[in-house]
Amino acid sequence: MKGRSALFVEMSKDGVQCGAMTNRQSTWYIIVHGVAAFGTLLVVIVALFGDYLKPKPALDLRLLSDTGERVKFTDGTEGRFYFLRVENGRRWTKATSAGLHMLRLERRGPDGGWVTEWAGDVQIQCRDQFLYPLQRDIGSPIDYEVLSVRDATPPELRLYPIFVPTNLTVVTKQKWEFVAWFQAKSSEVDSDVVRLQVLWDGLWESGEEEMQTHLKIKPLHPSSS
Repeated sequence: MKGRSALFVEMSKDGVQCGAMTNRQSTWYIIVHGVAAFGTLLVVIVALFGDYLKPKPALDLRLLSDTGERVKFTDGTEGRFYFLRVENGRRWTKATSAGLHMLRLERRGPDGGWVTEWAGDVQIQCRDQFLYPLQRDIGSPIDYEVLSVRDATPPELRLYPIFVPTNLTVVTKQKWEFVAWFQAKSSEVDSDVVRLQVLWDGLWESGEEEMQTHLKIKPLHPSSS
């Protein structure tokens, strides 16, 4: 049996030799079955550990504009909305059941520093919230309505939590200086906390530059006071 493999030789019921393999055939036999076994192993690994191997979303918050967006309310009065944008740095991996949350509200203390007025966890409504579920999947950016100033009589500043705790002030018609803490949360990952400082002198003007003299809004460095 020169040139034949001695791997195995079987006889059929009719006494005919069968099942003999060449060296090349036996090599391919081993390769094919090895690849199949490796593929099966990969399927098992993905089934067991797929959620751990997949990269997590990367949520980030930024102030969309410090000048706000001019709007007209249903009662005909003018105003400006100020938005925080939630972005996902890995758009191919969606952040599921996501939303923007306010965690703390601070006011000026006697020494000029910030002291906690309210602490908790309330979800903030997104732009055109009535069109969407309370929690959304974030692949593309989503804008959330942090606050508005309205040309009422007198002018009014309002925050936009979806549900309002009884001990949280969300609307005022007087001068208001505060720092609000925000964080985007999802089933997979949370963003860093962003502290947003708002200084409003209680006045309204329709011009963009003029309004910036009455309301100043900016993110604070974590160590700022």
